[in-house]
Amino acid sequence: MEIFTRKSRIYRHLVLAGLWYAIVIYKVTSGIPLGPPDALFLLAGMSFSFLFYVEWKRPYVVIKDGVFSQGLFVKSSIKLDEIHEWQNRSGVLYLAGAKHKVKVLPSRISQSDMEQIYEVLKGDKSEEETEFRKDHDL
Repeated sequence: MEIFTRKSRIYRHLVLAGLWYAIVIYKVTSGIPLGPPDALFLLAGMSFSFLFYVEWKRPYVVIKDGVFSQGLFVKSSIKLDEIHEWQNRSGVLYLAGAKHKVKVLPSRISQSDMEQIYEVLKGDKSEEETEFRKDHDL
């Protein structure tokens, strides 16, 4: 399971990058001479393009092959079978094993994706409980 950062954040980076590029393109097409501020506009556009690329290509949380890993630039991971306890304190999900501890900041993840993480951490549920939740929209 791959869980990306909030889609609104990804699209915001794309829109802001396009806006800064559009300002420079407008000046070039209208014949206005380019100056030093336009270099800053291009730099801002490139910065937002980079942020868009990083958050689009690298998922924030990955649960794959029995390993829970999270982070954009610095990855921290823990094997699912090594997790002895997990808890949600002060808005942060803490996963603790014998050797490793991992913190997940839910503010970077949508609510539905956090629910998927909790489902994986809780393990397999009985079919009756799954059907009950499905029938009652829980």
